[in-house]
Amino acid sequence: MGMVMRLAHLLFSVVLLVFSLSSVAGVSPKAIERAFPPYPADAFAKRMRADVKIKFDIDEKGQVIHPEIISVTPDDAKGMFESSVFYTIKKWRYESGNPAKNIVTTIKFRMQPPTDIR
Repeated sequence: MGMVMRLAHLLFSVVLLVFSLSSVAGVSPKAIERAFPPYPADAFAKRMRADVKIKFDIDEKGQVIHPEIISVTPDDAKGMFESSVFYTIKKWRYESGNPAKNIVTTIKFRMQPPTDIR
């Protein structure tokens, strides 16, 4: 990716994470570290947006295990965003000592211009 494309990527892309975490027990685990996934280069070049709904468990150490993609919308976005999501959520960390199952959240990939440049 060239310098101009990289700069455009930083300035004009936004990845939103909808933190509507819920578990079977109904108790939301406390996040310690949650990074946003990188916008896939192919999707960025095509100016695609997507919603990726994921499900995962949290082990006793607070690490994400068993990540699973539930859905990707729209359909033409399938196959473009999943690896970025898998790569990132494996780095997420939650408070230890509070394992949870079937956590569900949605990552929204959006391209938006900045609202203010100075």
